[in-house]
Amino acid sequence: MSGQGEHLGREPVLWIFTDNRSGHRTQLEGLVEALLAEVKMNIFWVPTERSALKLLFDCLRRRYTKGSDLPLPDLLLAAGHRTHLSLLCAKRAVGGYAVVLMKPSLPLRLFDLVVAPRHDAITASDRVLLTRGAINKIHWTEDHDENAGLILIGGPSKSHGWDDQVVISDIEQILSGSGDKRWTLTTSPRTPETFLAKLAQSKDGRRREQAGAG
Repeated sequence: MSGQGEHLGREPVLWIFTDNRSGHRTQLEGLVEALLAEVKMNIFWVPTERSALKLLFDCLRRRYTKGSDLPLPDLLLAAGHRTHLSLLCAKRAVGGYAVVLMKPSLPLRLFDLVVAPRHDAITASDRVLLTRGAINKIHWTEDHDENAGLILIGGPSKSHGWDDQVVISDIEQILSGSGDKRWTLTTSPRTPETFLAKLAQSKDGRRREQAGAG
């Protein structure tokens, strides 16, 4: 690969591929923070090639032009379906251990390691490492308020359906069984716009409004 530099000392070189979707980037940043806490690394965020045709052409020629001025990678890390071809093309061109976060859309055998949450419905193996929930930048702490709780609301996906009323019923069941615990609820980009409106109309939503809760 022309213009490719040498390894920087003894510190491993990490190339990171992102589609810049906030959830995917957060997972990558969380994992990188954890890695840097254990070992010094040279980190490079590498642009993904948008043209699939150009990417395949470069892959056949064993080159990845987006990283032509970077040192050779020891580790290649990616998150998001749009990054998979860039990751694999770079691996073919310059080598490195290819790690993808979340269940990939391509066959698992193409990657050296898949790090995926259990809810992705994927079986653990020598090539698949399962996590409890998605990787993030939140750090564990022993300082926990027993009277506070957090509800994270997602949304529909290719593998899971969505019903506003079913989710609201689940929330009401949680609240009714938690006594005086204070709850914070947050949505995600996937949460349907109809959900919050229906939640506000529910009996627990009306109760919170009457109590002046946020």
